[in-house]
Amino acid sequence: MQILTEAEFNRQLGNPSAGYLFFGDEDYTKLHAIARLREAVCPDPAAAAFDDIRFTALDFTASRLLDALEPPPML
Repeated sequence: MQILTEAEFNRQLGNPSAGYLFFGDEDYTKLHAIARLREAVCPDPAAAAFDDIRFTALDFTASRLLDALEPPPML
């Protein structure tokens, strides 16, 4: 796993092609980065309702992740 700087992450937003794990103490910074990534990947809010799957530390399991990755995006 590679740890990205903010500048490297910003460069990758033009063509996101990886999974990202946001961690650290700065909740605002994490939420802002996640919102920017969602906008880059799925700019249409209507499509996001079908294609945006969220996990938290409390409900994440490897099997739930695999289940989410198997079906192709709807829109």
